[in-house]
Amino acid sequence: MKSTMVIPPPRIRVSLGIALLAIFTVAAHAQRVSVSPNFGSFYGTTSGTQTVNVFVGAPGEFQISQNQAVNVPGGTIEMPTGWTNISGHGTFTIPIQFYPNSSGGTFSGSFTATYTNSENYSQPLYVTVNYSGENMVPTANASPKYQVLSILYIAPGNASTSGFSTSQSEGATTSISQNFSNSETLAFNYGFLGVDNGVTFGSSQSQGDSSSYTTSYQTTSGSQLASTQQKMDHTQDQIYLLVDPTVTVTQTGSASGTYALGPSVDATGNFPNGTVPADILNSNVAGFRNPTQIPLNWLESQIRYSGTTLPGLKSICANPLPDSECTSQNACGCTAADFAQLIPQDELANVTSDTTSPSSIDSNRYVLVTSLFLQGPEQQGAAPVKNPYTVTDSNMSLETLSNGTSYSVGYDHKFGYGGTGPFGLQITATDTFTYSQTETAGTSTTTGHTAQVTLGTSDVGCGEYVDVYEDTIYHTFAYALPQAAPSNCQ
Repeated sequence: MKSTMVIPPPRIRVSLGIALLAIFTVAAHAQRVSVSPNFGSFYGTTSGTQTVNVFVGAPGEFQISQNQAVNVPGGTIEMPTGWTNISGHGTFTIPIQFYPNSSGGTFSGSFTATYTNSENYSQPLYVTVNYSGENMVPTANASPKYQVLSILYIAPGNASTSGFSTSQSEGATTSISQNFSNSETLAFNYGFLGVDNGVTFGSSQSQGDSSSYTTSYQTTSGSQLASTQQKMDHTQDQIYLLVDPTVTVTQTGSASGTYALGPSVDATGNFPNGTVPADILNSNVAGFRNPTQIPLNWLESQIRYSGTTLPGLKSICANPLPDSECTSQNACGCTAADFAQLIPQDELANVTSDTTSPSSIDSNRYVLVTSLFLQGPEQQGAAPVKNPYTVTDSNMSLETLSNGTSYSVGYDHKFGYGGTGPFGLQITATDTFTYSQTETAGTSTTTGHTAQVTLGTSDVGCGEYVDVYEDTIYHTFAYALPQAAPSNCQ
């Protein structure tokens, strides 16, 4: 909104005494301008400026003076200080700036600023600003049932172990933008941090893509998945889940927003420092196919601290039972159908032959990285031989292998749950929540994706090579034999 006030040029007298009288007289009748900038409605952190124009009938430099910034609901109103040059008669533009904060609110009020000409014959100009507007911070929350964080693949050898890296390594890169209209853009804001089975998972904005986030993992022990037989059994592959996360989208414009990943809204109790931890749980493929094989304390509510609970794996299920009714036989009401959607994230779950290369299942998903040697003791009675390795793709140049993959899950709470303000972004699917993931191999740094693996066996005289493949989604590693195992490795 703009308004214009015309200031008549001052009268200049020849006589010094008359001139002084004129200055006194004009100053006593200083001009006043009242403006009413309406900032209208805008979103969150987007600052707003309104300008008003005042026509000045004499040349000069005009100093802007405001006593203090005015705090209003949702931000601060102020005028910049400094000099504005006007060459000859002209229009003086007065900016009024609104600096928002994250609280939002409807605001109105007024303050007075003084504009004084630098020439001694000009009177001050008092501007009363009557401001109004609305700083909206609309949010929408949703709770998809889970997100697949990572997969550990079983290794060959009855004394082998497969695990994560003892140094922080990057995992899957994920986006949720496909849940919204193609004309809308989302940027990742902040994520989660949690621990499961000695593995610390976190998330941060992906390099070069503000709309995606990358999961990281690190462990103190290195290996988490132990093999118990010589032949690989992929029903023992471990799938790690972020259970019942809260996705909060904050609208920052008519077609833009930011999103964050938070803990479950179904957590109960008072957690230390008021911080609810991420609910991260894992189980193997065999358990997800037959939930009666999942340990009961993983299905039930998780008690991290006295008087607190987090949802257990049963929160994924369509008809979960109360903890008091859970038994190993009823699996807390869970069935194989409840977990059927997540098992295909492990594309090797149905592989039964050790010589089936992962790349023959999906050449974009699995890429050959290196070959390692598995050997056993030389004589009967000797201890199993265990060779530790650090597997990495740091010698490979970064390569994007496909347009990516996606999978969808149901909701515990749909978008809009617990949100604030008039959320206006268009949600394309109301029954499912979709995660999109990139498939990349190699690295643009010298660190790469790394993991710890120990190949070992008690089979006397066993010696064979094992090919190692990178999972280009989760950046863990899978294994296969390049040829049939020798007779003394079976």
